[in-house]
Amino acid sequence: MLGVAIAGLLAAIFVSIMPKFFIERAKHLRSEQTFKMQLMLYKTVLIQGWNFLLLILTSIALICIITLFEIRKTTIFVQLLVALMELHGVFDLCFIMYFITPYRKFIKEKIRCFKNPNQIIKVNLIKQPTISIPNREIVEHR
Repeated sequence: MLGVAIAGLLAAIFVSIMPKFFIERAKHLRSEQTFKMQLMLYKTVLIQGWNFLLLILTSIALICIITLFEIRKTTIFVQLLVALMELHGVFDLCFIMYFITPYRKFIKEKIRCFKNPNQIIKVNLIKQPTISIPNREIVEHR
């Protein structure tokens, strides 16, 4: 079983490194901007793959080992592993937002905490319209 895990890890490393060589090899066929975009997207997909391996597959493997060896009093540990698996989507989104430059620039623009501290912000105060209701006399029917 340890041999399978080591072989899987080596295969994951090989699959992670090989596409970069193909991208580098075909560099002269693309413009510089396209090449940079491909490297940025490759890095993002690579990190997402390792995120999947680390959070999903590792958690599933540990849950299977706990079940296989019938280790007792591990319900809290299994629940933590399931919760860790659920974080995969959140981390995946964070990696996309950080490692893809146009998304990162957009987020920085939308979040105001990245602005220059000396920057002056102009605030336009708009007077709220008031609604006036004419006074009506209430007539009671007898």
